[in-house]
Amino acid sequence: MVAPTKVFPGRQGSVLYRPGEGNPHARLTEAQVISARRRARTSPGCVAELARQWNVSPEGLRQAVQGVNWKYLDAVAQPVRQRAMSPRHEYSDEERRDLLFFVRTMIAAGATVVDAAANVGIADPTARLWLRTYG
Repeated sequence: MVAPTKVFPGRQGSVLYRPGEGNPHARLTEAQVISARRRARTSPGCVAELARQWNVSPEGLRQAVQGVNWKYLDAVAQPVRQRAMSPRHEYSDEERRDLLFFVRTMIAAGATVVDAAANVGIADPTARLWLRTYG
């Protein structure tokens, strides 16, 4: 696919902008961007792995996968948009006390913090924070 060329007026005349592989600073090829977008659709954690494999920055590849860069390829391979984070749950003092009691009980019985947190339905970093903060 041939990338469209844009001409931007500049102080010293027109500046030719070549997107994609035509850009002398490009480190990815069109085939790599298309492949990364298709793989990211089925395997969301593959961007960092591909970035290491192709010797590019993870952030640069993430931008290509999400369609921030390489926009002219959107018709060939749809960009993979970032998922919205789930809303943060605010626990009341009573809920926190009850959940922390169960976490402590499971840890005393030999469970790991990760297992105990999963059993009560909270994230393990939350359980660790509560254990540090409230003992």
